[in-house]
Amino acid sequence: MATAGGGSYPRWVMLEHKGHNVRSLRKHSAAGYTGDPKTAASACTFSGGPCVRVSFCLEPPPAASRMFFDLEQKDLDASMFVAAAHGDSVLIKMEYYDEHNADDALDYLITSSTTPATPRGRRR
Repeated sequence: MATAGGGSYPRWVMLEHKGHNVRSLRKHSAAGYTGDPKTAASACTFSGGPCVRVSFCLEPPPAASRMFFDLEQKDLDASMFVAAAHGDSVLIKMEYYDEHNADDALDYLITSSTTPATPRGRRR
């Protein structure tokens, strides 16, 4: 698998626990960053929750690799965390405020580097 710069991805990485909201980065940075487009995956939750795009900036250790996310719903306040990782799969926990339920919502997404770029979502 090649990177955007023409090299190859590291065999293993150390992921930062908290994901970076692309919209927040754009507000606070002139350039902003969205991660490597070749690692991007998009999905909507089964429960009718928000659609999300996730991508990664993969760096060889000891540097930390980062996860980036962008929600289709612009006004939604959300956070994403790496809940677990094993082999080529990452379990991502997404927390957001759902105004229709007047409560915080919790969704999980699974993404894998060996499957098509579409994470699977499940609301809890």
